[in-house]
Amino acid sequence: MTRSLVIPYICVILAVSYVGGTFLYRFIDDGAIEKILLLFDARIVQADVNIVFPLLSLIMSFVLVVLFARFRHTKRFVYCWAAFRAVLFGMGASYLLANGLSMIYYAIWWFPFQLVITFCYFLFTVLLAPPFFMRTIGNRTVNYEGLLTIFGLTMFLFWVEYTIFHFIVK
Repeated sequence: MTRSLVIPYICVILAVSYVGGTFLYRFIDDGAIEKILLLFDARIVQADVNIVFPLLSLIMSFVLVVLFARFRHTKRFVYCWAAFRAVLFGMGASYLLANGLSMIYYAIWWFPFQLVITFCYFLFTVLLAPPFFMRTIGNRTVNYEGLLTIFGLTMFLFWVEYTIFHFIVK
């Protein structure tokens, strides 16, 4: 029963964080949002960005979550960082729509890929540091094969997304 709660748990956190990001967009001025979004994904603000910076940002977010999960006192920040990433996803979506990106580009490029990448990121955090209802008693080893599979899937999705961005949006 507890294993069946993982997907709704991830979806609720993702939905609440995304909506929180869209609300947060309305309360922060555009200059500050642009600075924040440049760190998250510079393609939102500037269309002429090469692949290195967005890829480095994505990889560093995975590395940061692994570092948080490594230590007992910082494990609770794993889900906070994943939720923060979903908030940035909501802010980026609001910024793109408010600044005149075509709805077709948004529906083909930004939203579906970022939704799936953020969902994979949440799955990565669940495998890395299981939530309170999945904890087992005794020694539990981390499923490195699952972590590497989700990381590889996320990198593949990022590559497909960047290809679509390069050929359609840019």
